[in-house]
Amino acid sequence: MSNELGEVKEAPSTEHFEYHHPEANSKGGGRVLSIIAIILAGLSFIGAVLSVSSTLSSLDSLKQENFALRNDVNVLKDYNSKLLEYVGLLNLSHTMEGGIVTDDFVLEKVLFLEDANGDFRISMDISNQPTMALSYSGQGSYTTTDRELKGKILGIIESAGNYYTNNKLDGSPKWEEATVHVTVQNYELGTYSAGEFKLKGE
Repeated sequence: MSNELGEVKEAPSTEHFEYHHPEANSKGGGRVLSIIAIILAGLSFIGAVLSVSSTLSSLDSLKQENFALRNDVNVLKDYNSKLLEYVGLLNLSHTMEGGIVTDDFVLEKVLFLEDANGDFRISMDISNQPTMALSYSGQGSYTTTDRELKGKILGIIESAGNYYTNNKLDGSPKWEEATVHVTVQNYELGTYSAGEFKLKGE
């Protein structure tokens, strides 16, 4: 190339110039963004997994606590039921003592017990009415015949049993299922079970 003075000028060299196509930059940036998006998605997934795991662990812990709480509630219900039964029996014994009377005996003391096997037992201590006092020779012995004595003792056992059955709380043990031990002035007379009374020594 020449100018007006006839000097020849060299065209600018293109050795040090590089051409960058706009699409090349966008593709490289797109790759970076894709990688970042994948990493973020992976982190989100890991976070979600950890969150679900933590939630499941919390639910399992809550289930265990709920199960333990239900057990505690059941224990309290059983305890409350037993307590009500005990109070009911205590009230019955209080009203029966001195209140159960026949022509021959007075019920002085009655205890409702449960033995080691869970069987219902009743202890009755009686005293003599004046007519029976005449035939009482002391220490649980009478001058009447065994048959007559057993009939008289059965009379007060039946009176006590009827009162108990008519006034006991629902769920309380049945009188007829109990073994009844009878004493007179704390001396052993005999035992009543399954509708039969046996004198001591029989």
